[in-house]
Parts: sequence; C-alpha cells; structure tokens
Amino acid sequence: MTETSSEWLEDVRAMREVFDQQKALVSQFPFPDYMHRIDGLKQLRQAIKDRHEVLQQALSEDYGHRAFGDTEIADILPLIHQIDYTRRRLKRWMKPQKRRPGITLLGTKLAVHQQPKGVVGIVVPWNFPIMLAVSPLICALAAGNRVMLKLSEFTPKTNQVLRELIADVFSPHEVAVIEGEVEVSRRFTELEFDHLFLPVRPTLDGK
Repeated sequence: MTETSSEWLEDVRAMREVFDQQKALVSQFPFPDYMHRIDGLKQLRQAIKDRHEVLQQALSEDYGHRAFGDTEIADILPLIHQIDYTRRRLKRWMKPQKRRPGITLLGTKLAVHQQPKGVVGIVVPWNFPIMLAVSPLICALAAGNRVMLKLSEFTPKTNQVLRELIADVFSPHEVAVIEGEVEVSRRFTELEFDHLFLPVRPTLDGK
C-alpha cells in the first residue's frame, strides 16, 4: 500500500517532533550513567528472549517462509551474545583512558573521556530486519545515546513485534521506532543526527 502525501507528511511531522524532543533531552541529560545503560541492556535482553518465537514467526510471514532455526542462529543468539559481551565490558569502556602527555607537557596528566554522541539514527534494511535493528541499537545504548530506528516498510509483521518489544523497555524519548515508505525514509536521513547508521550493500568487487 502506498502512502498518500497527507499521510507521509503527518508521519514526517511526528518524526521531527520526536527528534526535537530527544535532542532537547540530550542537552538536559547528556551523560547517562553506567547503571542506567546496564539496566536498559538487561531489559532488552529479556525482551528478546521472551519474544524470540514471535520474532521467528513474524519474519517467516514477512518472507513467505523462513526456517525458525535460521532466525535463531542468524539473529536471536548473536544478539543475546552481543548484549552479554557488552555488559561484561561496559564499565571498563566507560573509564577514562590515560594518555602520555609528551615531552612538551611534562608534569601534566592526560585522559580521554568517552562521551555519548547524542541522537543516533539507524536505518534498517529489509533483509536482516532483526539483527540490523537491534545490533546497532545495543551499541548506541551502551554508548549512552538516544536512538531513532527507521524500520523497513517491507517487513511489517517483524516491525510490529520490534515496535512492541522496544516500547516495553524504552520510552520514545530513549528509543523511537519510525515506519513509513520512501519519502519518510528520505526525510529520516535528512534529520540532523549526531550519528547515522546506514548499512551499505557491498558491490560485486567488494568495495
């Protein structure tokens, strides 16, 4: 079904409003603490486990057929592993990293402090809609960012499950799910994100 101009204009206005709200909150609360990030990752992990069969069924319906085992191996298990890996290392990643000041700054101390970028946009393709939505989401949340996910219009069943899953864990001010067709996607990529994750399909020569 193709969106009418009035429908996608309304979608774009709503998307812009969510973006502005997230940007404002970044200014007010720029550095989510360790426990806030860990708690979000824990809840996301549990939500994926609770809905793994529903995700398998939805993706199979979107594709006409996809073996549940393929989704488990290619999507669910790697995401659980990624969350566990991130949780084990996040405290270390957040610590300031010492640097040598060099001879010109003898007597001083230098350290790199990792900081969130702000609002991160993630454009999700149709071919791996679970993995390529949640994997970059994990990274962005662990780094302390707020996120907007643009899901593919070609996987509506999977989108519905992802939308419900994310809404159970995060408020739209933390993670917002955006849907819509080509014009919405174009307007999404034009938002002033602090970082935009956009998977690129490799060419035949690998470049």
